[in-house]
Amino acid sequence: MTLAGCMGGGSEEHEPGEPVPTVYLESMTGVTSESAIEQAHLHLADVLEKELGVPADVSTKEINTMWSELFNDDRSRHLHLDVNPDMPQLLEPHNILRSFQAQRAGANGLGNVNQYANCEFTNLVEEQVSISDPDERESVIHEAASVWSEDVASINLFSMYVRSVYRPDGVDIADDTGAQGIADRNTDLFIRDMAPSDGNTINTNITSTAMQSSTYMVNTPSTIWGTVVHSPLVYFDKNNELQPYLATDWEIEDEATTFTFELREEATFHNGDPITAEDVQWTMEFVNENTAHFQEASEVPYKSIEVIDDHTVEFNFEESYAPFLRGTATTWGIVPKDVWLDGGAEENPSNVDLDPVVGSGAYQVTNWRRDELLHLKPYDDHWVDTEGELVMRAFEDQTGAVRAFEAGDLDVIFSIGSDLAAKLEDEDYAELEGVPGFGDWWLQPQHSFPVTQFREFRLALSEAIDRKYLADLLTRGDGEIHLYSSPWGERHPFYPDDAEGLTQIAQSPSGNTERAREILKEAGWTWNDDDRLVYPDDIDTDPRWPAGDAPTDHPDEYPCVE
Repeated sequence: MTLAGCMGGGSEEHEPGEPVPTVYLESMTGVTSESAIEQAHLHLADVLEKELGVPADVSTKEINTMWSELFNDDRSRHLHLDVNPDMPQLLEPHNILRSFQAQRAGANGLGNVNQYANCEFTNLVEEQVSISDPDERESVIHEAASVWSEDVASINLFSMYVRSVYRPDGVDIADDTGAQGIADRNTDLFIRDMAPSDGNTINTNITSTAMQSSTYMVNTPSTIWGTVVHSPLVYFDKNNELQPYLATDWEIEDEATTFTFELREEATFHNGDPITAEDVQWTMEFVNENTAHFQEASEVPYKSIEVIDDHTVEFNFEESYAPFLRGTATTWGIVPKDVWLDGGAEENPSNVDLDPVVGSGAYQVTNWRRDELLHLKPYDDHWVDTEGELVMRAFEDQTGAVRAFEAGDLDVIFSIGSDLAAKLEDEDYAELEGVPGFGDWWLQPQHSFPVTQFREFRLALSEAIDRKYLADLLTRGDGEIHLYSSPWGERHPFYPDDAEGLTQIAQSPSGNTERAREILKEAGWTWNDDDRLVYPDDIDTDPRWPAGDAPTDHPDEYPCVE
């Protein structure tokens, strides 16, 4: 096994007509099912070596370190497995598409995970933001997805599968938990569809990334904090449909340049103070002014946020900003302005002194310990009646959560890995439930340097992959095989009917080596006497841009980027 970084930052020189050098795959640690993910990478390495004639090596790296390196184009791996999670804010397509825009590629930390850069795609993404007509906007979104798909920007494999386990003797869960299933991002589960079956407390796990700070915007995923401890203006229900929440009604005017929300008059914070339009204004401005501190936040082009009266707030934009309702208004739960100012929000936005935490949601915080515990109880004056207290504990790994579950100390494990789920599926005290997600498992190829910068190589690899084997490994066969390249999975509301406009990137769920080699042969690639894949004689094997640079440094190649 090779240590990551041995490639020298993508600085190796390659020549046309020479064998393709070693392809490096990197497997992330510190995540659910990390052992299965590593096995999947080893299988992919076998596909590269045995089916395509390319030497391959697999290394491992802690997930946060890996993300940092990917976002800064360090070029220490060609390929890695990734998943597009079922976060509710990703139901707004702009929140996915913008991640792949050309200006986010390069060594700038802006989050383009595979360094994809295409001007036509980038311009379409910019265009759809300013289209107020929903049907017209969807058409342009589909056009952008089509360009992305034709480029084989990412290699879709199969849908993610949201699986959790619970103890019926400890918790009652509604028969219908919707498209989101039993998941810690399903707001309806917490406020309507789950109650203790014996006693008054439900014990669950919680991801450590949701436990970094009581300044909830720092955490990811932010769902518990953003829609359960704090109330957003609107939210996505269990069937991924937009619903009123803190706002009872809203109006979109002047071609989506003005959004007006009417707030619940009875709504109060957990200290009893009324929730006003001024609190909404301050919360949204605070997030927008501190996007550098909050990883789920991106700057929103407000012209102004106006307080019309105590219960009416108006968001204004110079130009149409269609993603606001689904992508911003659903994400940020409202906080009390005065409490946060007193806690030093302006001086230290990522670590506000909140003791106690004063929220606006259906549950209030009674105890919080960083990286350890979040204890919540129902807030009696919230407009939604909830049942039972919640004690959510963070674990170093899911094995620890399973031990606590087996001992009866946990009632629910959210997002359990497939390998650990298999351990519990025959136990009488455990119920396993799962639903296919709207996001996909992807194989992410790096576009900034060879060999994965070449479309024909990405397409050939996609054809050779045994998706069925990988789905069995990572989802126990419950992931739905996806044979098209797309920025999202087939259950996403913006997936085109019958995959219209998308490029099919695999003919068979089990892989087709003959087709994979045919794609490379047609593009001039060959194999030597040792069955090593060889670059075409006329191919340019230089990186798309120098290591450490960004497309912004290459205006001739990327005229769409200022």
